[in-house]
Amino acid sequence: MQLTRTVHPPAGGDPLVVILAGAGWSFLGVPILAGTVTLVAAAIAYHRLISMRTYPG
Repeated sequence: MQLTRTVHPPAGGDPLVVILAGAGWSFLGVPILAGTVTLVAAAIAYHRLISMRTYPG
């Protein structure tokens, strides 16, 4: 993000949306869980397919 000079939206916006929309905690938890699972899956795929190493390791 420093190389492209882009701005990351603040993580504090997620709880604010939950409070203002009156949504439940699952509305907040599901995107976080999905993002975490996606990042770990991408890391595993990268290490197995590109670097030919196991993850973690």
